[in-house]
Amino acid sequence: MTFKPSLYSFKFMGYSHIFVDLDDTIFDFQASSEISFEKVMKEIGFHSQWKELFSTFKDISHQLWMDYEKGLVNRKTLRYERFIQTFKLFNIETDPVHASRLYLEQLCVNVCLVDGSKGLLEAIKSKGHSLVFVTNGVASVQFKRLDNTPDIKKLVDHMVVSEECEAPKPHPSMFQKAFDLCDAKEKSEVIMLGDSLSSDIQGAKNFGIDSCWYNPKGLSSGDLNPKHIISSLTEFHKLI
Repeated sequence: MTFKPSLYSFKFMGYSHIFVDLDDTIFDFQASSEISFEKVMKEIGFHSQWKELFSTFKDISHQLWMDYEKGLVNRKTLRYERFIQTFKLFNIETDPVHASRLYLEQLCVNVCLVDGSKGLLEAIKSKGHSLVFVTNGVASVQFKRLDNTPDIKKLVDHMVVSEECEAPKPHPSMFQKAFDLCDAKEKSEVIMLGDSLSSDIQGAKNFGIDSCWYNPKGLSSGDLNPKHIISSLTEFHKLI
């Protein structure tokens, strides 16, 4: 059963510092990825089958990101291996490294926002809270995407990317860096908002801070127990 806290219980928690995941919480990564992948396939000559290729690519990429969170693969392997495996399955003889570079370039310019994300960030800042993005994405891509969305960039105080830390979320090092950057005094002042149970919610638990799970699909949280669960970003910014 999904538990949704009352307005009262959430409103008076006293959070001063908000950690927010970037992909699929603020940026609509799935939409950006699909647009970017199609453009790459068109450029390298496989546009006619891009949808079938993308379906496979997406599944492979998801598994590799899960392996990355567990420390089973490194960032460089993740970048290229998803194209290597996809092309191998479809007997495509083209350079996967070149395709990967094109794809990352496209991700930087094809930036889509999750519904309500800009309003969420504006609400956080209007209350005087500090705001830190905590993301496992590729650093060069994440910073360029932020540069290409100035309305979002002006609202964030800091961004912590996994490449800059000992390990990706859910490792505590990312949360520790965010904690230090925002000059928080107590962990009770901090909450992590994100869509991923395995990285955002588990990471917050590992570090010892509250979490809010953005769960638009109404999935089960399993053995994890996020402090708060929301189905739309509007629920979060109305309560802070």
